[in-house]
Amino acid sequence: MHDNDLSIHAVATDTDDGNILSSRSTYSNYSSEIDRYVLQPVIMTAPAFAKIPGLYYTALIGGVRQINDFLFLNRGCKIGFNNYINSFYASYWHKYTNLRAISLSGKVKGTGILHLFRSTPNGRTYSIGSYPIGEVESENTFHIHFNLFEYMPSDGGPGRYFFDIEATTDLEVKSLAFCAFTPPATAPSFSIGICTYRKEEYVTNIALNLSAYTTQHPGIISDIIIVNNDRSPNNILVIAELAESNDIFHLIDQSNIGGAGGFARTLDYSMEHSNSDHHIFMDDDVYIDTNVLERLWAFVAYSKIQHVIGGQMMDMHRPHILYEGGAKLDYWGFLQKIGDNIDASSSQEATFYDKVRDVDYNAWWFACVPKSKAANIGLPLNIFIRGDDFEYGLRLRAKQNVTTVSLPGLFIWHEPFSEKTASWLEYYNWRNRFIICSLYADREKLDIQPVEMLRDILVDCLESGREEVALAMCLAIVDFLAGPKSVLAVDAERLHEGVRASLKRLSNDTGSFAAILKDRLQGDTDPSMRQVVTLLRSPRLGGRQRTSETIRWAGKDYVGAVDRVLALYEANVDAAMSQWKQEAHGLATREAWSALYWKPKSA
Repeated sequence: MHDNDLSIHAVATDTDDGNILSSRSTYSNYSSEIDRYVLQPVIMTAPAFAKIPGLYYTALIGGVRQINDFLFLNRGCKIGFNNYINSFYASYWHKYTNLRAISLSGKVKGTGILHLFRSTPNGRTYSIGSYPIGEVESENTFHIHFNLFEYMPSDGGPGRYFFDIEATTDLEVKSLAFCAFTPPATAPSFSIGICTYRKEEYVTNIALNLSAYTTQHPGIISDIIIVNNDRSPNNILVIAELAESNDIFHLIDQSNIGGAGGFARTLDYSMEHSNSDHHIFMDDDVYIDTNVLERLWAFVAYSKIQHVIGGQMMDMHRPHILYEGGAKLDYWGFLQKIGDNIDASSSQEATFYDKVRDVDYNAWWFACVPKSKAANIGLPLNIFIRGDDFEYGLRLRAKQNVTTVSLPGLFIWHEPFSEKTASWLEYYNWRNRFIICSLYADREKLDIQPVEMLRDILVDCLESGREEVALAMCLAIVDFLAGPKSVLAVDAERLHEGVRASLKRLSNDTGSFAAILKDRLQGDTDPSMRQVVTLLRSPRLGGRQRTSETIRWAGKDYVGAVDRVLALYEANVDAAMSQWKQEAHGLATREAWSALYWKPKSA
């Protein structure tokens, strides 16, 4: 049953200060093998290992063999775990959890020496100690203890722990993990929401991977909700069969109302039907090493208060490269990536996360949201793609004081965005940027773009022959100024088709730019309006009015149409910002979204 108000009934509850009180997970991080509570398993064997072994460990002396699920080192060999994936990021655990005493524990057969190190935010590396481990003829469990608060003020924080293992006899390394001595106060559980559109092979592989994982590790994932924006389950038959045979899987078919619509539907379903207390948004074109789900569980379980916990993005085409670890918005609402282009196999570049990197949001290739907080702010906005994730992250921070932590060592591989360059994407980039700046502008840290900036960017597009991008930007301005109801309360698929049709028309007829804009404006401008900011007055053109003799596009009929769009923006942007701020979130209710969900004719 859907509610009519903005709030959503969530399964879990918490106090106003964010302290977690309840959960329904049956999973425990206690390991009887090593008699500790596992925080971060050291990943030694993984499906990606054959392709990129340096991500997990490096042979420093001699060689190392992977035998089944353990590592074998001949006597005298030495391996290092000084890398992005297997470092323990003490700065994050120190800041966001109540843990202070940590154990590096493991199980080995044979003898060796474990060398423990700490790398600090101020660029120093300390040797913590060298510790004998193991027994010659039998399997043996070892524990090496350290405290997160054992650092000097000059270090800049607790930093990051890593280690090497040196074999003094032939050595089998069975398991390794950073652990706690005490259980967490809560045991979180997660639902996963995936929105897919014509990515059948990707999403099927994800589903099969998660199906195997949930069978082997029951209790962490309670529900997997896959929303198919292509209407028919016939194109993802494997998932349809999983949904029939496995109670964890749920498949929903709907029209293509974008990633925003798909993700909103997964959260809506989770709120209504899942006992989970957290919901993970995850893209359909990713590869996830499911080992990281235990890392997520432990970090959430031991956190002082609730946060959005983000997984970081590795580049699927360059699988050793960390593409992004969260992002911040600059003053004009443009994204600034954090952790950009880091070699995750490099011991030197692993130092980037020796200190906590603050972010404004984490993209929904993998982001875990506390449902009790989401219940108080409604569903994501109906903005199709490009920005639904950071709008929701900013909303959680503004309305619930829930900040985002992009956690190093929690990662997925994702298709790089460098290949996603269609001009229609710029429509969403700009329109949604205007919307987000309207909702969260404070004039000190964030503000909407001034008309002069838009004018100069349009000039750059026209100078470089990117008329389609310029048109997409103009359409975004017009639709933003039309107000929230014209965007959020309409069928996003139909709006999307209209944008693409306009850009295709321009591609087929380069002289149609002005006509397309005039049709969209529909006389919505005052011809007597005084206008100072015009294309030909842009300082990008030399700071003075120019002619078609020196500017190839100066005599085009679209110049006047674009100038009218700029005039409309200049005259109405403040009123539009106010309207978006007052009305937008009221259009993100379950009732509003339900009116937009596609329903089969037989329904």
